[in-house]
Amino acid sequence: PTFNKDTTSYSVTVPYTVNQITVTGTPNVSTTSVTGNVTDKTLNVGTNTITINTTAEDGTTKKAYTVTVTRQEDNDATLSALSATNCELSPAFNKDTISYTCSVANSVTSTTISATTTSNRATITGTGSKNLNTGSNTLDVEVTAADGTTKKTYTITITRAKNSDATLKSLTVSSGTLTPTFNKDTTSYSVTVPYTV
Repeated sequence: PTFNKDTTSYSVTVPYTVNQITVTGTPNVSTTSVTGNVTDKTLNVGTNTITINTTAEDGTTKKAYTVTVTRQEDNDATLSALSATNCELSPAFNKDTISYTCSVANSVTSTTISATTTSNRATITGTGSKNLNTGSNTLDVEVTAADGTTKKTYTITITRAKNSDATLKSLTVSSGTLTPTFNKDTTSYSVTVPYTV
């Protein structure tokens, strides 16, 4: 609640980005002593209890004011880096952009997805080696923040070109010999056979 000299218990919640707090108790009467004030106290994630003790001039009247500071868990589910081998992401990576595309040659049959979280407390799924089919391949990288509920999915759509090889692996005839010797890049041949064929 709002401060009242007769209220001795208080609570405050701060985001994960706040990792220090200063709590100062000022006596209502100048002859009252105060202990327990803190300056830039480091906060743990979760509950932090700070107690301010006061002693009146008579030396026997005392009060303890308690401030419970709850530091929320990290909710950062962004990436600081994202890449795929053998392709250049478009657009260029930005942690706030979640959709990317790239194109690879037909000869590229796999890619390795690498990603780094902005927060070292977040977790990632979807990285590692991925096989690529011809055509469109949708690869998702999901980031889960340390709070366990905040999530973000980055999507890379990789288009692998279709095979454009229209050549023959071999060319044979049942009689005679091809001239010249078969080569997949040679398209014209001749063969001579006897009259009996």
